[in-house]
Amino acid sequence: MDSASTEKAEVSRVENTSQAPSTPTGQELRDHPKTWNRSLKLMVLANLCFMVFCGNFYSVLSPRVTIPHMLELTIALVQAGISAGLTPLVYDFHSNYDKAGDIVAYSVLCIGLGSFIWIPTAVVIGKRPVLLASQIMFMAGCVWCSQASSMESLLGARILGAFGAGAVQAVGPAVVGEIFLEKNYSKAMGLYAASLCIGAQGGPLIAGHLIEAKGWSWFFILLAILSGFNFVTLALFCPETAFNVEIEAGATSADVDADIFDQTTGLGRTQSSLTTWKQNSFYMRHPHVRGGGLRQWFLSFLLQIEFMFDPIVILSAGMWGIVLAWVATISVISNQLFAMPPFLWGPAELGNWACTSLVGVAIAFPIAGPLTDTVSSFIGRRKGKHMPEYRLITLVVPFLFSSSGLLLFGYTYTKGSYVGPAVGYAMQAASLMLIPTSVLSYGIDSYPYDAAEVTALMNAVTHIIPFGLTKTASNWLARVGVEKMFLQMAIIQWALLAGFTIVLLVFGPWIRVKAAYVHQHYGAKRFL
Repeated sequence: MDSASTEKAEVSRVENTSQAPSTPTGQELRDHPKTWNRSLKLMVLANLCFMVFCGNFYSVLSPRVTIPHMLELTIALVQAGISAGLTPLVYDFHSNYDKAGDIVAYSVLCIGLGSFIWIPTAVVIGKRPVLLASQIMFMAGCVWCSQASSMESLLGARILGAFGAGAVQAVGPAVVGEIFLEKNYSKAMGLYAASLCIGAQGGPLIAGHLIEAKGWSWFFILLAILSGFNFVTLALFCPETAFNVEIEAGATSADVDADIFDQTTGLGRTQSSLTTWKQNSFYMRHPHVRGGGLRQWFLSFLLQIEFMFDPIVILSAGMWGIVLAWVATISVISNQLFAMPPFLWGPAELGNWACTSLVGVAIAFPIAGPLTDTVSSFIGRRKGKHMPEYRLITLVVPFLFSSSGLLLFGYTYTKGSYVGPAVGYAMQAASLMLIPTSVLSYGIDSYPYDAAEVTALMNAVTHIIPFGLTKTASNWLARVGVEKMFLQMAIIQWALLAGFTIVLLVFGPWIRVKAAYVHQHYGAKRFL
């Protein structure tokens, strides 16, 4: 590679600029995480999946259970599992539903906004220490929650736990981008998204029965046990994935892969997988972790802010955010609807019904990742060149399938059915597999050096959008009714998915080139 045409741009972006290592040679690149043994990669992915499962089991978007005789619809942005126990919380702490809603509304925001803290920290100290520290924080929050004696104490504990749970959603997708080849991104992200969905959608089923049988504190005791086990597996089976390479500025992930393997073809491995695991798991200072202290932390924080104005990142996050918002809205209003006559469902029944969304996730799981990778690779071969935008073609599936589920929910509920709404909910929940698999892999593919910042910002936006939209759900439902509300939801989703996808397909390559130039010459990257 001609050094005059290249700029230093590292995959992991965790290099010490004050003592920058020399450009890795082909010999050194043989130990790049993308060349690791498959079993070592899967160990890392399994840890990330279990972390994101626990985090979304603990704090996702879901409904609050109401007292049937209440006249008003009380709606909040709350957590999937503990929402089934909000009524016992109100009684135990002699509180009200507004304060009870706060224990999850603020914790959900902490998961999204915490990304802005975790990513710069990972740049300075590495991703492995961040994941371990965040898991301790999450476990401490769960233990504190189980022993809380007031609503204020529970709120503080929830925020602490949520902040810890948010680290994997900020760092996890970037780690996937560091260890898997571009052609396998969507498959790996499919497993990651499936774990997220199972935690989010399966939470009400588990928690509803657990809280009804043992009380709300046992929900947090279970999570504390799971997080403790996860900490052990992280410490033993999740090595640091940072590695620095030199490649042309503005290159895609496919270019990164090609450059690495062009330089290492025929060289073989320099060390065993066991040695690689030990070197990247037990160290005093990792050679590929940037360091740099507060200055480096602040510059990395500023880089995240820059991406808030990047159309690729914002439009991709907008598509993910809107489908997540409608899943959250369905969770909120369905509990309101089915808790009232003629259904009069309690926590266990509501949990059973909500679990039907897992059917949609299960159907989409074997399709989402392989479909995106296959279509992208097929078009790339036909065109003779890979482009990240090819990953967006598969968004036609949720465009047609998931939005139709919204129409089915609204129409069949007005006919007195709960089966039709369950099927519609499952169809919409399938988009939680189909959309993130495409847009997250698209973001990582577009900005392989900045994958951590890109995915963290997407994560933040996808939490903020549902927070705002579900706050309006009560008035919206009261104003237009169920059938018309779901029609409007479907139209909005159709419009955003179609509009944003077309914009990115047409202008994505141009935006990516211009954005890379702006970031490199006018942004925080000048000082990194």
